[in-house]
Amino acid sequence: MRKLIGTQPLMVAGATVVVINDKRKVLLQQRSDINKWGFPGGVMEFGETLEETAARELYEETGLWASDLNFIDILSGEKECHKYPNGDEIFGITAVYTTSSINGELVIKDGRAYI
Repeated sequence: MRKLIGTQPLMVAGATVVVINDKRKVLLQQRSDINKWGFPGGVMEFGETLEETAARELYEETGLWASDLNFIDILSGEKECHKYPNGDEIFGITAVYTTSSINGELVIKDGRAYI
């Protein structure tokens, strides 16, 4: 898509996961692309549900699998407009999920983590 439109704004759907451990601490990830702290998540792939996107992105970015995702809200609006350092612009529509049921070993594959 970017080959066709360059850095023009795109509307993208995605999902993010708020991971809460048994001590009620929240997992944060420092993203390398924008150098900001946030929750693991990313953009939906063709054919996925938002819940599948949330689970996949959580695994890809942290090595953790969520066995139970709970839908919280949809984020949209001006605060979801982002311009990346490479000039790409997006308007995000993001589904937010929580989980406290995780499996696997925390391995941050992008940026740093704090829990």
